[in-house]
Amino acid sequence: MDFTEIYKQTYHLVAFSPGAQFVLTAIHDRLVIRRSDTFQIARTWHVDTSPSSSSSILTPPPKLKISSNVSQTIPPQDAWISHIGWSKDSEYLFAACAKRGVVNVFKIRDEKWNARIEAGAEGLVKAEWAPDGRSIICFSEWALRVTIWSLVTGAATYIQYPKHPDKGYAFRKDGRYFVLAERHKSKDMLGVYDASSRYQLVRHFVLPTHSLSSIALSPSGAHVAVWESSIDYKLHILSIVGQLQSTFTPDPDPGLGIRCVSWHPTSLFIAVAGFDDKIHILTSLGWVCVTTLEIQAKIPSSAKVWREPNGWIEATNGRGFLPYNRITPPFQPLQMNRGDPAKPNPKIGVVQMEWNTNGTLLMVRSDASPNTVHIFSFPTPTEAFAPQLRSVLLHDKPVLSAKWSPVRSGELAICCNTGAIYVWQDGDPVDSFASNVEIAECVGIPAMEFDVKDIKWSPDGPRKPVLDPKDYKEFPLVEKIVISPNTALYRFGLPHPEDQLGVPIGQHITVAADINGKLVARSYTPTSSDDDKGHFDLVIKSYEQGNISKFVGNLKLGEKIKVRGPKGQFKYYPGIVREFAMIAGGTGITPMYQIITHVLYNSQDTTKISLIYANQTDEDILLRSELDELAARHKDRFKVYYVLNTAPANWKGGVGFVSKDMIKERCAAPADDMKMLICGKHRISETSSFETEKFHLG
Repeated sequence: MDFTEIYKQTYHLVAFSPGAQFVLTAIHDRLVIRRSDTFQIARTWHVDTSPSSSSSILTPPPKLKISSNVSQTIPPQDAWISHIGWSKDSEYLFAACAKRGVVNVFKIRDEKWNARIEAGAEGLVKAEWAPDGRSIICFSEWALRVTIWSLVTGAATYIQYPKHPDKGYAFRKDGRYFVLAERHKSKDMLGVYDASSRYQLVRHFVLPTHSLSSIALSPSGAHVAVWESSIDYKLHILSIVGQLQSTFTPDPDPGLGIRCVSWHPTSLFIAVAGFDDKIHILTSLGWVCVTTLEIQAKIPSSAKVWREPNGWIEATNGRGFLPYNRITPPFQPLQMNRGDPAKPNPKIGVVQMEWNTNGTLLMVRSDASPNTVHIFSFPTPTEAFAPQLRSVLLHDKPVLSAKWSPVRSGELAICCNTGAIYVWQDGDPVDSFASNVEIAECVGIPAMEFDVKDIKWSPDGPRKPVLDPKDYKEFPLVEKIVISPNTALYRFGLPHPEDQLGVPIGQHITVAADINGKLVARSYTPTSSDDDKGHFDLVIKSYEQGNISKFVGNLKLGEKIKVRGPKGQFKYYPGIVREFAMIAGGTGITPMYQIITHVLYNSQDTTKISLIYANQTDEDILLRSELDELAARHKDRFKVYYVLNTAPANWKGGVGFVSKDMIKERCAAPADDMKMLICGKHRISETSSFETEKFHLG
């Protein structure tokens, strides 16, 4: 496990983009977007958190707090960002300041575009994206109403009197229907709204609860569970159209109510837990309790017990990995805090209950044993139904958060407000069902005064680059786009839609094929980048006497090439130089184009580029329209000059070979903060007398 440097954030506001390409953080009243592979800054915004005109009348004017560092100002805390989020396609993001009642929306591909939502006098408690990625849901203070704002039409849809200002709602998995608990005329009600038709009401029915605590919509969207407040243990299962299916109350009645409800990923079961540390598993076949699990002091001998080593963080200075200590039976009883049920909000009972992605494991945390994580095994449909305690993880300090990996079904991450994270794995890290070997490790964080209070997994989990520098791997041709009679863009598929090839900007790959009984290889630079998941692109000009170029040109869809890498002496990262001088000939434009697009698409990168591109004829110029468009959009940062051996009439570019005088005229003067990049077969040897650092690509 690798660690980056420490990056600032406030209110634990950190969010991966849905495609896991970027990480969004909030620092006071600023948004920062970093690439998730390099953690280089890609975008920053200063968020306008000034209150709306109506809300400013009701609140005193804010005052600016000056930090001890005179050169730095920190806005008042009520002006800090309180909520952030990505749209489902990662095109938009928002930053909300609840105390000021405003939401600002930004567009990742256009840093000048923005929208602003003002909640007004009704206030703002919470904001989040709707599943369509083009609507934002705002919850007002005092549970007055829910407002859905559309970025497409600019219109707002209002739903009056939600039961709670920040919970009691859900979207169906496909995003079609929005389900909201409401309170009308002293009755709990449920509204079902069609999100595809501007949230028109399609169902509205009375609930059997007297004082609704919350709701849980099944993953299938067919049923909804609702339950009473903490003083009454009653769970009701209803169909999505309002028909009561069943009501569950344990016997004997435990006195206090329900704390956690969690649907099984298949919707076939639902787990219900209360203040008595018992977990009741109900089946959808009649909604009866089929088994009851319990958090108790005595641990059965069949379970595996792991204990965090005492004082390991101090002994290792928080560096490296250390396995948990495996405890052998008989086990010492757990210390259970039973609390006082007579006092309000007693610290007892199940506080977190979560299934893993395939429903074979159930993680449970209880306030009665705050330092402990219980993991129960749950059978698959083909196994005998016998859920049981699988593992117990014991820690020195109370557990603050435990979360399953969204990709690896058998991997759990835990934090305890210490300088470490704790990882439990059920078998192989990639395939949790490959073996029954169980692993529990403590992972120190190499930083001073850094205590982990929360964990967020990347949506796609940790995925390694597909490419290998030593061994060839095969990739099928999935698309061919003809650019000219002898040139095309060839798109090759990767094994998984979220895979990335793994070629740093500025480096290249080796493409090989068996031709006439020999393995023939040539270097190419993908025109795509690792931002393009699931595939990579090569622009190749085929020559009649060529080996690899002719082989690729004759490929049919589905046929494969062999690739290994990356390789190369140059690797680009923002700020490496003030300016690039690029000299490209023919297909040598492909590595240049990859660097050019990476530089220009990053608004925080101020690097300038001068490109001299040489070809035989006008028809041989590859990617010309793309280069001209970039030059027009970024006139102050990118200039391109075309050179031809055989020029047509009225040609305004260079003619002949790339010369020393041409380089002096078109490129910046040699300097320590300037580099020259060269690639191509055309005659560009005059660059040898150019006194600056040169890199030959490809």
